[in-house]
Amino acid sequence: MQPKRSWPRRPLPGAGGAPLTLAALRLCHFQSEVAAGEPLYLPDQPSDQRTIVVAERGGQIIGGIVTEDSIAVTTIGLDSEVIESAADVVIPAILTVARQEKTRFLQLSLPASLAATLGSALQKIGFKEQQTVQYLLDTGVENKNGVRRPQ
Repeated sequence: MQPKRSWPRRPLPGAGGAPLTLAALRLCHFQSEVAAGEPLYLPDQPSDQRTIVVAERGGQIIGGIVTEDSIAVTTIGLDSEVIESAADVVIPAILTVARQEKTRFLQLSLPASLAATLGSALQKIGFKEQQTVQYLLDTGVENKNGVRRPQ
């Protein structure tokens, strides 16, 4: 049985139901943490920086999705000195703007084949290696030059 789709009919905060909805989401979240064996992120409350929606089955909340902005960082080239100089020149400026906008993360993805070359330089400037599986959904937006990245 497919979950009842509540997007966008029950976005949080909702009239009257938000505290109960958040409590139900916290329970689902805790179950996910137990299954994952590690802490996972769940915001304390809705804000204008993120969207929280829920899925219901038979009137019971079975989970949800949290969306929020992050900043995607991309390295160009194979020289770790580029990353080290970015730590002095660019990263502080990006962090200042991100904190002002209440953006929680700078995200950087590397092909596994480049992690040995660039990973230690990224860790030196504060990036932390994640042990997650990452999925990407291409929105279909092209870059400024009209060139789509290969899929």
